[in-house]
Amino acid sequence: MTNAVANIANSQSPQAATAVPSVASWVLKLQQSSHTTAAYYRAGHLRVYAHIGEILEFILRVINDENLYGKFIIERDRLKVPAAQQGGNTLLPFVRVTEGEYMLPDGKPAPHGQVTSIWRPNRSSEKYATVLDYLMTHGIKPEEAVNFIETFEYNGRKKIFGIIAAVQAARGNTRTPSVVSWKPGEKEKARAAETLCELPFMPDDDTLHDGFAVLFACVVNGKTMVKKSKPLSADEIVQFVRSYVVSQETDTKAKPASKGYRTGNGVSVDLKASAQTATKAA
Repeated sequence: MTNAVANIANSQSPQAATAVPSVASWVLKLQQSSHTTAAYYRAGHLRVYAHIGEILEFILRVINDENLYGKFIIERDRLKVPAAQQGGNTLLPFVRVTEGEYMLPDGKPAPHGQVTSIWRPNRSSEKYATVLDYLMTHGIKPEEAVNFIETFEYNGRKKIFGIIAAVQAARGNTRTPSVVSWKPGEKEKARAAETLCELPFMPDDDTLHDGFAVLFACVVNGKTMVKKSKPLSADEIVQFVRSYVVSQETDTKAKPASKGYRTGNGVSVDLKASAQTATKAA
C-alpha cells in the first residue's frame, strides 16, 4: 500500500453499509456503472465524478477489511489484471478491475451485462488512479468527491486534469506545460477562418483554452462522428492553432480555398450548405 492508502486506512472509513456485498458482485456493479458512465459522458461530467466517488468508496472498504482485500486479489487475478508495479500507483489495479469491458472470443465487446472470461481494461480511465490517490491523500470522502473534483483548479487547469497537473507538479514533473503566449492577431485569424459546419457539441471544460479545442472524431458510413475533445494542455492547443493559422496562410497564397469536403464515395459535399439545411430542418 502507498502512504496515502495506509494513512487513509488508519484515519478514515467510509459510510457504514447495512450489508457488505461480495467483492465479485461489487466489482461487477462498478463495471456496469462504468458502462453507463461511458454512455452518458457527454451529458454531464458530474456522473463521471460520482463514479470516481463510487470507486473510492469501494477502495476504502476493501483496504480496511483484510477479508475483502483477499477476495479482491482473487477477483483481480480472475480478470488477469497485474498487481501494481513496485513504486507505482497501488490504486491502478482497482481502476483496471472496475473500468473496462468484457470481450467475446472473436475480439468484439460482449453485450452489456454478459460476463466472459476475457476482460479488457479501459486505458483512458487509468488517469482515475491519480485522481483517487489525490483524493485519498487529502482525506476526501466518497460523498465529497463530486464537489471536490468539480470545483478543483490548479494553475489554470480544472477538475480531473487540474488534479493530475497538481500531482505532476508535486512530483517535480517537468512535463507539466507552461502556457505559451499568443502572438498578435493569432486568435483573431483562427476565429476568422472559414467555418465548414457548426456542431451541437460542447467540448470538455478541461480541454478548452481561450475557446479553442482539438476534437477526436471518426468517419462511419459517410458521417463524421465527433467523439470527444482531446485532453491537450493550453500550451499544445496554442501551438496547434498557431500551426493551423500558418498553414492556412500558406494554402491561401498557393491556391483558392476549398469550398467543400470530398467523401469516400468521391462526392463533394458543401458542408456550409449541409449545416444550414440541417439547421432549418431541425
